[in-house]
Amino acid sequence: MQLRLKRRASEANRTANAFSFSQPPAIALALIFLALLAEAGFNGLIPLSIGFFIDRVVVTRDWNTFYLLLAVLAVGAIIAVSMGLLRDFLSARVQSQSLSRLRQIMFARLQRVSMAFHSQARSADLLDRFSADFSLIENAVALAIPWGVLPLIESLLSTGLMLWLDWRAGMVGFLLWPWIILAPRTSTRRVASSSDARVEDERRVIVAFK
Repeated sequence: MQLRLKRRASEANRTANAFSFSQPPAIALALIFLALLAEAGFNGLIPLSIGFFIDRVVVTRDWNTFYLLLAVLAVGAIIAVSMGLLRDFLSARVQSQSLSRLRQIMFARLQRVSMAFHSQARSADLLDRFSADFSLIENAVALAIPWGVLPLIESLLSTGLMLWLDWRAGMVGFLLWPWIILAPRTSTRRVASSSDARVEDERRVIVAFK
């Protein structure tokens, strides 16, 4: 009875560890989110500064305001670049640790499966899981922040600025949101088929050099 309980406890620990790769440190995630807000905020500051320059500098010839605007943009650029470097460093570190942990979990799981599985499974399929399939996960994790999270924050911030400046322009932005969300799905099937063909080609290469 005790042996059975120990086995269940060990299996529960392994299951918990299997999901630990997706739980990076909260401090790192918070710093990455703050860095993304700083970058998105600076990108939203540029069009506002252009409008401020036209209204307050070009029309009134107020050079003190012009110098103040240049100082604000310079400080904002320094902060945005610094936070961008911090975000790249932290995201690369979290990505490396998470993927390394996932790779270890996959290998440990492979060592625990029965001999019947190894006798039935093809070695090429196993190599494909650790090479082609894992590279897809790695690329998805690497592109999630610069091509997913950051554009989303910038879009939300831009829509909020449009509503603040002119509610009618903001409503136009809201009307564009369904198109922004649904338009990429039109090319998803072709991209998915091309990706499947590439994976199949890589699998054939692995089998050929086995």
